Amino acid sequence: MPKKVIITNAGRLHFNSLKMNAEGGRGCGGIGVALDGPAMKIVFSPAKKIIISGGDDYLKNKIKGFAENILKYLNTDQGVNIKILNYFPHQVGLGSGTQLGLSIGQGISVLYNKKISPRKIAEITRRGGVSGIGYYSFLKGGLIVDGGYRIGKDEVKKTFADHNLTPPPLTGQYKFPNEWKIILLTPKKTLPKISSIDEGKFFVKNTPIPLEEVGTICTNVLMGMIPALQEKNYFKFMDYLSLISNIGTKKIELELNKENFNHFNNALNYLLANKLVRKKASKYDWPLKNFNRLEDKYPKDKIPFLALSSLGPTFYSILLEGYHDLDFIMNNLKRSLPADWTACLTTVRNKAAKIEIS
Repeated sequence: MPKKVIITNAGRLHFNSLKMNAEGGRGCGGIGVALDGPAMKIVFSPAKKIIISGGDDYLKNKIKGFAENILKYLNTDQGVNIKILNYFPHQVGLGSGTQLGLSIGQGISVLYNKKISPRKIAEITRRGGVSGIGYYSFLKGGLIVDGGYRIGKDEVKKTFADHNLTPPPLTGQYKFPNEWKIILLTPKKTLPKISSIDEGKFFVKNTPIPLEEVGTICTNVLMGMIPALQEKNYFKFMDYLSLISNIGTKKIELELNKENFNHFNNALNYLLANKLVRKKASKYDWPLKNFNRLEDKYPKDKIPFLALSSLGPTFYSILLEGYHDLDFIMNNLKRSLPADWTACLTTVRNKAAKIEIS
């Protein structure tokens, strides 16, 4: 039996859901990426009872629940010593709950030489039942596309508010270029009003999404973002990402933040006032002649646009190393951001969460 297991992991960005409409008996689906940071690092060692150190009360309570359920499934009288060395903000749209649940399940199963499948861990910890992006980010990394769930009166998932028992199928996993840098703008503290949003009630109230919008999202993902990614065409990828970031449930999430929470508008307006974010173009603002370059729409000293991850309130965008002036942008952000916001530059993690055994 190992003396110690260390799991290093990070969050994910959820770009959008693909089909929040159950027509045809299938819905949800999603596209997003695994992040390389900010990271969580958790150490597991044997113990006679559950001992948790580090982190805040919210994390400790979540971890305690996950650990109890995993140990119960193993039918053991063993406990576990869990030490949180690093963690990233929770309830800010980075998917910390899924990463915690999978990390705790994997850490305990490896520590005690028990073979619990990742799918079973997800079932025990109730992860991956609403979206598969976090689940496959943990297992594989990169850009993830999941195929959603069967939905209907005869299925486990009867409405968009219900959790499926197991994660959805993986329909695509792609390596993300290292030179495409992810910029994250995140509140330093959990925002109580945003973190209290009931995800189930949100989906019941705001679905189904019209099939016309579903078609637009799916077309721009399948015939836009993915080919542009494979061709490493940053500018075209960003065009398609910008488009899908403002329709479907994402449009409603944006409005929810704008209407109910000053944090969203204040941060965005502050950045626009300081001319750090390019003002969003209309759909008619594209170059009209072939000799105009796509990159002319993306100034080198500005963030192309800001999108929202999950229900928020984390903003994100993608910058191109070697094209954008990363030092200028980051230095100006640090000087200009409101005191309750933080900015970091990271990359997409193109591999599974790191597990070390000693």
